[in-house]
Amino acid sequence: MVRLFRLNLGLDLYGQVLIREILIRDILDGWETQKSGIFSVYSYQ
Repeated sequence: MVRLFRLNLGLDLYGQVLIREILIRDILDGWETQKSGIFSVYSYQ
Protein backbone atom coordinates (compact mmCIF):
# COMPACT_ATOMS: atom_id res chain seq x y z
CA MET A 1 0.00 0.00 0.00
CA VAL A 2 2.82 2.38 0.84
CA ARG A 3 4.60 1.75 -2.44
CA LEU A 4 1.44 2.38 -4.47
CA PHE A 5 0.87 5.60 -2.53
CA ARG A 6 4.41 6.76 -3.30
CA LEU A 7 3.98 5.92 -6.99
CA ASN A 8 0.75 7.93 -7.14
CA LEU A 9 2.45 10.96 -5.60
CA GLY A 10 5.36 10.55 -8.01
CA LEU A 11 3.04 10.50 -11.02
CA ASP A 12 0.80 13.34 -9.79
CA LEU A 13 3.50 15.70 -8.48
CA TYR A 14 6.53 15.18 -10.66
CA GLY A 15 8.24 18.41 -9.59
CA GLN A 16 7.86 18.08 -5.82
CA VAL A 17 8.44 14.32 -5.66
CA LEU A 18 11.68 14.48 -3.67
CA ILE A 19 10.41 16.72 -0.85
CA ARG A 20 7.04 15.02 -0.47
CA GLU A 21 8.51 11.52 -0.76
CA ILE A 22 11.03 12.27 2.01
CA LEU A 23 8.34 13.69 4.32
CA ILE A 24 5.90 10.85 3.68
CA ARG A 25 8.70 8.32 3.96
CA ASP A 26 9.67 9.60 7.42
CA ILE A 27 6.04 9.56 8.59
CA LEU A 28 5.35 6.09 7.20
CA ASP A 29 8.59 4.71 8.63
CA GLY A 30 7.53 5.79 12.12
CA TRP A 31 3.99 4.52 11.50
CA GLU A 32 5.13 1.14 10.16
CA THR A 33 7.39 0.53 13.16
CA GLN A 34 4.42 0.98 15.51
CA LYS A 35 1.84 -0.92 13.43
CA SER A 36 3.99 -3.33 11.43
CA GLY A 37 1.81 -6.30 12.38
CA ILE A 38 -1.44 -4.75 11.16
CA PHE A 39 0.30 -3.38 8.08
CA SER A 40 1.71 -6.79 7.14
CA VAL A 41 -1.74 -8.34 7.56
CA TYR A 42 -3.27 -5.80 5.16
CA SER A 43 -0.44 -6.38 2.69
CA TYR A 44 -0.99 -10.15 2.61
CA GLN A 45 -4.77 -9.81 2.41
